[in-house]
Amino acid sequence: MRRWCAACGANQHLLTAEYAAYLSGLGLPQLLSHIEGGQLHSVEAPGGTLVCLESLCALTSRTRELTLSFARPEGLVNTK
Repeated sequence: MRRWCAACGANQHLLTAEYAAYLSGLGLPQLLSHIEGGQLHSVEAPGGTLVCLESLCALTSRTRELTLSFARPEGLVNTK
């Protein structure tokens, strides 16, 4: 569903918080923490919280990049 995201200043695809947590692999408590911290854009709707897909993509790209850089065993890093 597309709705207005005030933080983006544009109509964006919005997902339920539960589905956004599932897609991102963050888990609902961590996702809600990112909303409260302002890292994720959200809109309150009668059915619950909706999460801006654009902000979710930006957050998870950064999260995956950081996770990979710290989780890689030294022996697997390509230094060439």
